[in-house]
Amino acid sequence: MKSILLTATAPVFASLVFIAGCGGGDGDLSGSPTDFSVQPAEITVTVATGATACAVGVVGKVFIFGGAPPYRLKNSFDTAVSLNTTTVSDEGGDFTVSFIGGGCINPGSVIVEDSLKRIVTLKLINKIGT
Repeated sequence: MKSILLTATAPVFASLVFIAGCGGGDGDLSGSPTDFSVQPAEITVTVATGATACAVGVVGKVFIFGGAPPYRLKNSFDTAVSLNTTTVSDEGGDFTVSFIGGGCINPGSVIVEDSLKRIVTLKLINKIGT
């Protein structure tokens, strides 16, 4: 009786080890995901010395590379910065940054968080020249 149980248990145990080792496809396996970054990593706009307000308008398109999509965007200055989306679905996808209201920021940021809760930061500067 013991030998029958051991024979039946061994293949089941080996199968469980194999299944656990193949992962669940969540991107959190050794060697994956790839390095996580945004390009550009910083957007700086400096308006002319003596200006009475900082820049207004679209200032850049930012691409997300690596990490584990989808990505969530968190804007630190929603009164001075506008994003065209709050989520980017695909690796290599992009979002657009606009400065609004003429407000100056030095620095501001957009936090990009991947599905594994890792973050990268886009630094934003909108200032009057000196």
